[in-house]
Amino acid sequence: MLIHRINNIVLDVIARREIVYFILSGLVVGMIIVKLPYLAIFLIVGILFAMVFVNRPLGVLAMMILVLPFSKTPWLKVPVMMKGTEPIYLIATLVFIIALLNLKDSVKIPKYALMFILVILTVSAVAALRSIPNLDLLNLRNLEGGREALSPQAHILKIFVRPLFTFLPIIIVIKYVKNTGNLEFIIKVISLATLLFSICILYIYFFIVPDKGLTDSTHQYYFDFLGSQRNSLADYFMIGFPFFLARYYLKKNIFNTVCICLCLLAVGFLFTRTAYVTIILTSILYLIISKRAKFLPVLTIIAFGLSFVISSAILERAFTGFETGDRNIITTGRTDNQWAPLLNEYLNDPEKLLFGNGRYAIVSSKSVARGLTPDSMLHPHNMYIEQILDGGMVSFIVIISFFVFIMYKIFNSLKIIKSKTIREYQYAVFVSMTAFFIAGMTGRTLFPSGQNSYFWLVLGVGIAIIRMIQELKEDNAIQSSKVRERTFHHSSE
Repeated sequence: MLIHRINNIVLDVIARREIVYFILSGLVVGMIIVKLPYLAIFLIVGILFAMVFVNRPLGVLAMMILVLPFSKTPWLKVPVMMKGTEPIYLIATLVFIIALLNLKDSVKIPKYALMFILVILTVSAVAALRSIPNLDLLNLRNLEGGREALSPQAHILKIFVRPLFTFLPIIIVIKYVKNTGNLEFIIKVISLATLLFSICILYIYFFIVPDKGLTDSTHQYYFDFLGSQRNSLADYFMIGFPFFLARYYLKKNIFNTVCICLCLLAVGFLFTRTAYVTIILTSILYLIISKRAKFLPVLTIIAFGLSFVISSAILERAFTGFETGDRNIITTGRTDNQWAPLLNEYLNDPEKLLFGNGRYAIVSSKSVARGLTPDSMLHPHNMYIEQILDGGMVSFIVIISFFVFIMYKIFNSLKIIKSKTIREYQYAVFVSMTAFFIAGMTGRTLFPSGQNSYFWLVLGVGIAIIRMIQELKEDNAIQSSKVRERTFHHSSE
């Protein structure tokens, strides 16, 4: 009897605590809805996604992949609470938390991949810290560009910490893409994101841009609606387009054909010559490495036919400067006004050449101070030169060596992949990364950033495929060994 009464008292206390808990929770949610409705909506959506994908890290990663191309649009740039709580960072945090909760179901990152990731993070951290002495000059540029001046802490958060959120997918993909089903899912998400982004670009161009013949005007509309320059927007297409080709060759249907056409149209109306050249070269490369070179004449005929019906604005943009024959005009002043003076300056300063001068080193360069290079640039429009300026030749050689090694492993894996699906996707990975390296001659960056988030994602896919086929090869070897042992025992008997 006494025990029964004690149990009732305990249950009564617990019930009261629960009532108090729910009342307080209701009050907090009510205050959030009244004062911060955006946060309330995001919390509710976040909780729902967390509940749905609590055991599926790749599911919540898919949400991040879909949002990434649109993450700089005005309504997604608004912080939920304070600076640094923009939706993309909160989604990335959710990805990280769900990944940690499912860590026991993940696989180990290969040693070479782990070393590569650590090198990238170390070089980025050192370059960020070494840029602090140049913060006054950087803040001057920020103010001139209508941005706020930053404290050293805010500067490090902006150029090193926040970019790590968009670098995260490479780790998640390597650890959680464990089979063909996982791989197929991620590729479909990348393709869907690229398709949606293509439709968005085309909608802006055809239904919002008033004067479609003026490329500068078009560029401004893209920037206003999507928050990025056309070259940055083009990166998503150059990286995503090879996966459209892969899915087309796996299933030649109308939908995959339409996806390719929409992507090409979107690239065309971005009016970026780098994207034009890169898409053409990587399309040819895809046919060559997939042993479909016999289709090259067909591709040439199609390209020739399209030249008669393609928009005059696209053709005008594609051949800008070529009539002069002047390399500096063709490269929009980059050859003689940026690359040459900056490289000459560093060649005459061994310390800066070897170890760089920190992120956005161009702002503190003598070339800018002397007026040889425009003072409006934060980067030299060449990711290889940027790596040397910011991180130095030592870091450049180490990072490029890793990339060469990984690209070699990806290319080598094509020889032993038996699955048609996996092999086709590995073709796309190789071509996609090659596209990024080609485009890097006129922009991009090798430091983690929101701009190259898809590149790290695709690199993670390539490494995951290498690991998958290696594990499959080892399993087959074990099975063959067991079969041989059984055969030997039977023959002995």
